Amino acid sequence: MRNRTELVVVQRMLALRKANVLPLTPGITQRATILMEALALSHGLQAADALIAATALEHGLAILTGNSKHFEVIAALAVERFEP
Repeated sequence: MRNRTELVVVQRMLALRKANVLPLTPGITQRATILMEALALSHGLQAADALIAATALEHGLAILTGNSKHFEVIAALAVERFEP
C-alpha cells in the first residue's frame, strides 16, 4: 500500500472476503524457488511475490492484487485486479 487510505481499503476488503491465512509449506517454498529461478532476472520477480504466487498455485486460488504486473508473467496463475 502506498498510503493510509489504501491500507484502510485493503483492510475492509479482507474483512469482507474473510481471508484465510495459509501456512508456508515445503511445497510452496520449492515452487517459489522455481519461480524465482525462472523469473527473477528476466522479469524482476521478487521473493515475496514468488511466495504469494506459489501459495496461490499450490492451493488453486486466484491472486487479488492492485498491481497485476507482478504476477501476469506467471503461467497458470489466476489474477484478479483490485481497484481501491
